[in-house]
Amino acid sequence: MQAIRDAEPADLPFLHDVERDADRLFASVLGDVVWDASSGSWRAAQPGFLLVTGRPPVGFAHVLDLDGHLHVEQLCVRRRHQRLGLGGALLEAACEEAAARGVARITLMTYADIPWNGPFYTRHGFAELSAEQAQELPFITRLRAAEEALNLSDHGRRIMMARDLAPSSSSR
Repeated sequence: MQAIRDAEPADLPFLHDVERDADRLFASVLGDVVWDASSGSWRAAQPGFLLVTGRPPVGFAHVLDLDGHLHVEQLCVRRRHQRLGLGGALLEAACEEAAARGVARITLMTYADIPWNGPFYTRHGFAELSAEQAQELPFITRLRAAEEALNLSDHGRRIMMARDLAPSSSSR
């Protein structure tokens, strides 16, 4: 298993290609969809944190700080490195870091029925929030607008999921 670490400036140029490669897996269930991957430098400039695995990176977890609430914006692993536990390790490290920062819950939005989306996150302790619960989140309007701009709901049911975190006394 490769170590999970904070992204460094030298990692940032690789993250765009990692995301583009991982997104190609969606073609197997959604057809030929292509989303514009964000640059590593854009990700690093956002409030929150960015974790990677590999040198150069073969996977990353990007967690946004949305007004004091942590939200998994993206979790990607290159296709040839998938099914090795790297995605789960990145997700667990992100949850540990969120807990170390004193956050009681972390959220994400994903496709409900794609196996490496909703079911994957359920196996990692995330649960779907009801529409009412999601609507109570102060940042939900911004997230939904961003997803609408990408037409993500055109390809399947999108859900908000959350995982309660136990307080942590240490980080990675």
